[in-house]
Amino acid sequence: MDEYHYEINPKGHVWEQEEDYEEVNFFAYNIDFHNGPRCVNCGYEFCHHCIDNENMKPCVCREETDADARNKPDSSSSTSEVERDGN
Repeated sequence: MDEYHYEINPKGHVWEQEEDYEEVNFFAYNIDFHNGPRCVNCGYEFCHHCIDNENMKPCVCREETDADARNKPDSSSSTSEVERDGN
């Protein structure tokens, strides 16, 4: 089976997998004639027939994770042993 755009470029999403397979469950979102994946982190779901990759929203959990990483203090700027001892 060919990969869909959301499998190749998930924009930070972690898609729900089929129970017995290691494939994206593209019926996790299933309303009327619309179906698609669902992110296990943020719950984002969409119809993979109606939404293309450009209009797919990025995972808000991923954005928060990226922002946390940017705001994390640099380990190289930590206080040395000498500074803590006062010598």
